[in-house]
Amino acid sequence: MKKIDMWISEARLRAQRRRSPWNLLLFLVVAVMVGLIWFSGCRFILYLPHGSAVRFSEISRGHDLQMIFVVIPLFFPSIAWGMIVANTILWTIPPARRAFDREAHGHKGCSFSEAMSGLLKFALIATVIAVPIALIASYRIRL
Repeated sequence: MKKIDMWISEARLRAQRRRSPWNLLLFLVVAVMVGLIWFSGCRFILYLPHGSAVRFSEISRGHDLQMIFVVIPLFFPSIAWGMIVANTILWTIPPARRAFDREAHGHKGCSFSEAMSGLLKFALIATVIAVPIALIASYRIRL
């Protein structure tokens, strides 16, 4: 319990340091990238085992348990991949990079390289777990 309390208090401190307007742009880019990656991943997985693609409207209904096992697992790695892409995009903008470096200064684990390595580890682990679940479920979908 003490580790969780410590992590929460450190997370609050890290969140308070984010004051620049670049963070709003980062949030927007992350949201767009997560959505695009999630949608693309679902479409790709559903297209693979079938002769024709499954319409995304079938996914959005969410009443079929098998569709849920395709869509939900793919959401978690898409969060990490979306954050990686968004961080990379904003890192290429020099004023944003300077603002983020200034905000990260003095906070362990908040530099670009440390954040990206942690995100990459999570993304790889989540992808290795989620993609087989989605593939197995997609084979079981009754068209």
